Amino acid sequence: NNAILALFCHLVKESCGDQLRTKEQLGYIVFSGYDRSDCGSAQGFYITIQSSSKLDYVNLRTETYIDSITEYITTMSDDVYYKQREGYIIKKLEI
Repeated sequence: NNAILALFCHLVKESCGDQLRTKEQLGYIVFSGYDRSDCGSAQGFYITIQSSSKLDYVNLRTETYIDSITEYITTMSDDVYYKQREGYIIKKLEI
């Protein structure tokens, strides 16, 4: 599960910043990632946005983006997926 979550975050990281920061201009600071509890029993995906926009609007746009992730990943070509996966593996081996 840890590896799947980390790969998922790698796959959507660029898309998240592009959509929420660049296209929708929700805030100057927009990033996503994953975190695990200290005991390792809980983990999750998060999106952080620092914005001057109203909270309800930021939440709506963030939820809309999250809903679009399934389509983004399922319509990703095999070639793009394999390149992203390989890039993630290389990144993890460098650490």
